[in-house]
Amino acid sequence: MPMLAFIPWLRIKEAIVAGPFYLFPQRVGDFSLEGVASVVSPETVGKVLSQYRESANFPLRVVTVLQYEGRPLGADLDEADRAAIFRFGQQLAVTGLSDRRYIGGFPDCYTAAGHYQVIIQRFMEPYTGSISLTFRRKGGHANVMMGQSDVHFVRPAHLVSQGEPNLNLALLKAFRGLESLPKEIHEHVDASVTQFLLANSDSPDVPLEAESIATYAALERVSNCTQRLEDIQAKLPAILALVDCSPWTAQLRRELGMPDTSDRSVLRTWLRHVYRLRGNVAHGKPAHWQPNEWMQQEHLVAGAFVYPLVLKCLLAHHGLYSLTLEDAAWTLGLERLLGDRPFFEASPEPDDAVPPDALAMRDALRLRMTRWQRQFDDINNALLDVELSETIRQVIARQESRGP
Repeated sequence: MPMLAFIPWLRIKEAIVAGPFYLFPQRVGDFSLEGVASVVSPETVGKVLSQYRESANFPLRVVTVLQYEGRPLGADLDEADRAAIFRFGQQLAVTGLSDRRYIGGFPDCYTAAGHYQVIIQRFMEPYTGSISLTFRRKGGHANVMMGQSDVHFVRPAHLVSQGEPNLNLALLKAFRGLESLPKEIHEHVDASVTQFLLANSDSPDVPLEAESIATYAALERVSNCTQRLEDIQAKLPAILALVDCSPWTAQLRRELGMPDTSDRSVLRTWLRHVYRLRGNVAHGKPAHWQPNEWMQQEHLVAGAFVYPLVLKCLLAHHGLYSLTLEDAAWTLGLERLLGDRPFFEASPEPDDAVPPDALAMRDALRLRMTRWQRQFDDINNALLDVELSETIRQVIARQESRGP
């Protein structure tokens, strides 16, 4: 039977080519497949996709379709093909989650792991509307037949509708080079990706305890650590230390008011606490908190931000990725982000009237930010200053190269 691979809950605006994978947006109501080979009719593709819905009464308008190795849509995919497609889907998800800022100002760019769920569907041609679903079980698998009137898949409520996701295509390209690294390295990265996505499902069906375990596991695997606390406290900061070689580091440190060198003591303390949290919940113990510790939700937010930075630095170390100015700023700013807690505490709203001038207005708005937002505000301001300096330097260099 024909098979179709697609990502129903992801909306992209332009086609993406990544090695043997070609992703393109397909309007569900548009039966044309211009420039894409298919062994099934465009009408059949449209009917299959129309079963995936925003709500019970509204089909999705656009779905991301995936073509593998240039094969026509509907071509059979064996077990190895499906494994490669699902692995790519995980890597795509990490690229979409890697630049999350958690500051609440960019709802259209927000993505969770579930937005990148890859579906590979087998169906009849000519199309009848019924499908066979395969579910895994502990002892094997089970097949369930669904008739045409039963087949409606509604987007999970926790997956909010998207604008254009912020996909880091340079990171996606870096994933393609993983196979060139020693087997031990890319196996650890693959394992860390799985754990990272488990920790960032946003599904209400996944308890915080499971996400806490997966958060630490992702950090442990990406830094290739043993189960000893001392090992991750040494290896993970050492990977992040690659940022010290960035051409922007010195100026960023000045802009952020940081010392010339950092022992990353706050990061090491945070690792100790998330290690302890993982141990408690993994053994079914209650999570006991001291007044100056991070709350469980803060550990999850911090882990979702730290992991992509460690991954980028690791891939940069192996020559597969180039750290950007933003990567450098966020990595250097970790000490401030992790240390200013509670993360989501905001100053009380002032009772005063509207501030008299723009500067006072800015200060008043800053007071309403959470601690996490204020730290990001400082990092973004440092970024703007460095970018401006770099632009001026380039303009001067071009003028000097032209001569008098």
